[in-house]
Amino acid sequence: MIYLAASVCLQILCVLHAYKSGRAQYWPLVIIFFSLLGCFAYFVFEIMPGLIGPDSPREAQARARKGTNPLTRLQQAEAALALVDTAASQMAVADAHQALGAHGSAADHFRKALDRMNGRDAKIEAKLAFALFESGQFGEALKVVEALPVPAAIGEADRLSFLRARIYAETGRVDEALSLYAEITTRLPGEEARCRYAALLLEQGRKSEALGVLQEVSKGLSKISKHDRAEHGPMFEWAEAQLATLRN
Repeated sequence: MIYLAASVCLQILCVLHAYKSGRAQYWPLVIIFFSLLGCFAYFVFEIMPGLIGPDSPREAQARARKGTNPLTRLQQAEAALALVDTAASQMAVADAHQALGAHGSAADHFRKALDRMNGRDAKIEAKLAFALFESGQFGEALKVVEALPVPAAIGEADRLSFLRARIYAETGRVDEALSLYAEITTRLPGEEARCRYAALLLEQGRKSEALGVLQEVSKGLSKISKHDRAEHGPMFEWAEAQLATLRN
């Protein structure tokens, strides 16, 4: 009796699954007329391929991971660029180079994207300035940044000021860099700006001010995610080491 009830329940479940998933119309008939044998056939031919085949969740996740691989992204972007040369396709290649740390190549493609936008686009120019900075072209990066309008959004304006402060620090305009850092570190998320601010203060021998900034970094470390802590591990280790030294 129990066996019969279990068999009927299994058949009902399989029939409902076949209807809801839009399977071929013959499957409900196969399941009903062949009972457990029909259920077994339905599982083998319809359900199992979705669990272990190319459309399975595991395979989909693997494809997603492969799609987010920076090198794969670059190859896909370059293939798209070979088909059609637009600002968008140039941007995709530039972003892919940036993700791989090839900032000089990224800058070249950002410039090409701007050419296709008649030379002006604030978001592309901001990305160009960052790529130029990261490739060591500090003077060129500063020219781009200083020509940009101040973004209306406070977050974007602060990120641009952060880049400007870093450029100032690299080009000897230390006082201007320190002034910008003092203004934006309380608003920018994360602790990178504070760490760079503290490092610049230490370079100038302003230890007491650096101590105060590093104490704020230490407070902020308790609020960051494990991912951010892992990504910026060396920076946080530096901050904690400098804080311990200044306290002694």
